[in-house]
Amino acid sequence: MIGVPWSDARTVGELIGVKTILNEFVAFRALADNMASPEALAPRSAVLASYALAGFANFGSIAMQIAGIGELAPSKRAMLAELGPRRTGRRGDRGAHDGRGRRHPPAVMSAAPGVGVRRELVVGGTLTLDTTERGDAVHEGIPGGSALYGAAGGSVLLPTRLVGMVGDDFPFHTLSTLWARGIDATTIDILPGPTFRWHARYGPDGNSRVTVSRAPGVAHERMPSVPPMAGRDHALLLGSTDPRVQSHVRDACPLASVVGLDSMAHWWTERPTVLRSLLARVHIVLLDEAELTLASGAAEPLDGARQLLALGPDIVVVKHGSRGAWMTRRDRAPLRTSVVPLASVADPTGAGDAFAGAFVAAVAAAPEQGDGYALRFATAVASFAVEGVGTRGFDVADLHLVQQRMTALSVTAA
Repeated sequence: MIGVPWSDARTVGELIGVKTILNEFVAFRALADNMASPEALAPRSAVLASYALAGFANFGSIAMQIAGIGELAPSKRAMLAELGPRRTGRRGDRGAHDGRGRRHPPAVMSAAPGVGVRRELVVGGTLTLDTTERGDAVHEGIPGGSALYGAAGGSVLLPTRLVGMVGDDFPFHTLSTLWARGIDATTIDILPGPTFRWHARYGPDGNSRVTVSRAPGVAHERMPSVPPMAGRDHALLLGSTDPRVQSHVRDACPLASVVGLDSMAHWWTERPTVLRSLLARVHIVLLDEAELTLASGAAEPLDGARQLLALGPDIVVVKHGSRGAWMTRRDRAPLRTSVVPLASVADPTGAGDAFAGAFVAAVAAAPEQGDGYALRFATAVASFAVEGVGTRGFDVADLHLVQQRMTALSVTAA
């Protein structure tokens, strides 16, 4: 801070805080926003801030150290996670009560820093403990859910706030690397009882799956608490869950500037009326072709997308798993993206949810880049999701690596 005029000290200090709590990419974006505003820093202050933000000292770097050392000493991962920034309270601290039988995780970091960060992403949906089978590989008790994966995808570009419910068995400490990405988990409700558990069996290609069982646990017939959201500087992803929960979260965020809705075939069968009523209240709807047929009744996908557009949203995105995705607007030709070539797929569970979070974040944070950018960005982010079990694929996914993968993607007329 030496050499920064007193009139600029607060702004530069806030920028350094953003860099420390989130990372240098978010801080430099905030600096760019400041320089383009009428209250821009003085040239000298901007230069000094640029040097100050170029370092690698932030909570994310701590998490990267934990992840790296954890690979060298797998048996010590639990101990290393205990030493990370997630455990900021005393040992055994399980969060604060809100007076209604709900707890929230101890504060780790704010996903809504003050200076320059003009947008954040709020993600509502399920938070689960998953069991997945694919061939001989079986993974049990893996933290997942539409909200967790959607937040992981969106956090590559925007600070992200999680809304949802878990039981007191949810292993927050195993996700310290994820929280260090700028995901605010303090708004999650912790309720006494078991977390939603989901069990699925995948086909050999990872594109097809059968739900073996689902036990909603503490999430059954409950609505999550949603933090007050002031102003329009936030985007909202209504991740796949009961449409009544999605409607509740939408009601709590009436001023969201960009709203995306993701769902699954189960809900288009069980609660189609509630889902269709939500379409008039969102800007983006994301689904696969089977869901598109259920939602519209149309035999041709493009006809089905046009029917949904007539109900209110501006954009319909159709996800094709390992075959990419396409999107359309009312007044534009459909666009299709290619896919990132991968040597292997470890776990396809969260790819669609991560795609949804990344797509909504890109539309909200970089509208000037256009639809093709959002498609390529979301596809590149989703490619990281499948490279590790649960959210582990995101341990190495930062904006730079995502942009590298985007160079291999093309967007063409569908």
